[in-house]
Amino acid sequence: MPGRIASQISEPPFRAFRLARGWSQDYVATRAQLDPSYYSRIERGERMPSVEVLRRLATVLGMVELTKLLQPYQKAGRGHEMVEGEDV
Repeated sequence: MPGRIASQISEPPFRAFRLARGWSQDYVATRAQLDPSYYSRIERGERMPSVEVLRRLATVLGMVELTKLLQPYQKAGRGHEMVEGEDV
């Protein structure tokens, strides 16, 4: 079920990708259009982001394989449910 893809992905290594680039959490959050405190909670595994947020983070951090995995899904409604369709 596409809406459950975010919960099926084991915790992506956002922190490792961010640190490898020498970026701060604030920098990544700003580029991904997220509140820095929300991104911090995602990175610590305290929040499960929507597929749209996963896609944005994967794009910002250059996580090519995760970005490819999430491409077939597009935002529907408020971004919590995803539907298969055109590239985002």
